[in-house]
Amino acid sequence: MFKFLLTFSAFLICAVAICLELGCGWAIVNNGVGYKSGFGILSALHFAATSLSVLSCYLYCLPRGGENRRFYICVSGLLTFFIPLIGIVGCAFVLTCTGISKRDSAAGLLDEIDGLVEEGTGVHETATDFNSFVQEETEIEPIIDIINGEDVELKRGAVNLLARIGNADAVKLLQNCLSDKNDEVRFYASTAIARLNDQHIKAIESAVESCEANENDAAVLAKAGDLCRKYAETGLLEASSTLHYLGVAAESYTKALNINRGDVDLKVKLGHLSMRKGERGKAKGYFEDAFKERPDSHEAFLGLCQLFYENWDLDALAANINEARNRVFGENKDMFKMELVNFWTNQEKGV
Repeated sequence: MFKFLLTFSAFLICAVAICLELGCGWAIVNNGVGYKSGFGILSALHFAATSLSVLSCYLYCLPRGGENRRFYICVSGLLTFFIPLIGIVGCAFVLTCTGISKRDSAAGLLDEIDGLVEEGTGVHETATDFNSFVQEETEIEPIIDIINGEDVELKRGAVNLLARIGNADAVKLLQNCLSDKNDEVRFYASTAIARLNDQHIKAIESAVESCEANENDAAVLAKAGDLCRKYAETGLLEASSTLHYLGVAAESYTKALNINRGDVDLKVKLGHLSMRKGERGKAKGYFEDAFKERPDSHEAFLGLCQLFYENWDLDALAANINEARNRVFGENKDMFKMELVNFWTNQEKGV
């Protein structure tokens, strides 16, 4: 509403300035004022029109901000002063077209990203393959420009989209919005973060209830573990709470693995959780068991490579790679993981 009032006032003042310039032109053409007093009156009217033009430009740019705001105001004053009437009309036309163009392009960008979110993996799901990883990056990067801009309405739309994306990068941007200079943006960012927390907690509570009703269902237990792990990885929690939910996820995965001991995916997930918690011995055991259970597992092989590389255990890394060279890895829907396996197995034997 505030932005509308400023914009309306700007156009109204601009119309008054144009009327003053038209009055000056009419007086000159019709010689409606005398020579002695005419010049002073026309000059005063022209200076008034110039001042109103600058004020109009200032009011129009005020709610929009941007780095070029001062430039537009200065150019408006100079053009109006040195090019009567044409300068005012030209500046008003350029500013209006610029505002519409920027808004349409940004709004179109938000609509495009919104479509990607609807077609994508959803709020709480993480990237499971290279394509979804790239999609998440294309969703986040353009929104940064809007968040760093000055248009409050667009920033509000961006905040809502970030809440819908809900991954760690989106949460980080939402947390940055908490220090935005605009009260409305801070309020929406705070509300979005609270809503995300509430959604995760309700989903976990529902999963816990399902686990209590289906204690021997490995799939239900694994789903509860996934929800806890994803919540811990969003960046919404403090360090202690993150460790807590990682521990709950590990407990759920362990219960599921005790029911289904041959589940390689559970072993890989437990391996990564153990690495995250600093339990590298456990992580190695889980990855090795998964690799023995399924020799063509990309995830288990890459988990061992990551573990050995982070520990700087190059001998173990070289042994793992040399052993993998004698195995045939099957197709994997995640092209990124396949490329990583090819990267490691194609290293020279002196790794």
